[in-house]
Amino acid sequence: MLQFKIKQKLKNKEEVINFMALKLLERGYINSSYCKTVLERELVSSTSIGNGVALPHGDPNNILMSSISFMTLENPIIWGEEEVELIILISMKKEDVSKYNLRDFFEILKITHENDCLRFLSYFSDAYKI
Repeated sequence: MLQFKIKQKLKNKEEVINFMALKLLERGYINSSYCKTVLERELVSSTSIGNGVALPHGDPNNILMSSISFMTLENPIIWGEEEVELIILISMKKEDVSKYNLRDFFEILKITHENDCLRFLSYFSDAYKI
């Protein structure tokens, strides 16, 4: 599943992670421990990757169904040492990594990130779910 939340009014990365994880929990994609593992992962090292983008993720053992969630923020927030306005929460079960060929996803992400094309999401005003 891909999920998009556009121009959200959240104030910090903890609010963002909790909001995104709650949506996945409500749909049965993760168990109740997943959010905690995403927050714990952020304590190890920030998942911001530059150009206003963060790629948070948690322990795959707490994922029931794989998904990738996208969120843009109305205003950038501090994420580690950078400002972020696009968050891509990657919730992938181990066995689905090769099935969905995430390497291609990351290659596309790298190319678009380098060209600053990911900001196109900030032009949308409605939320979409595919």
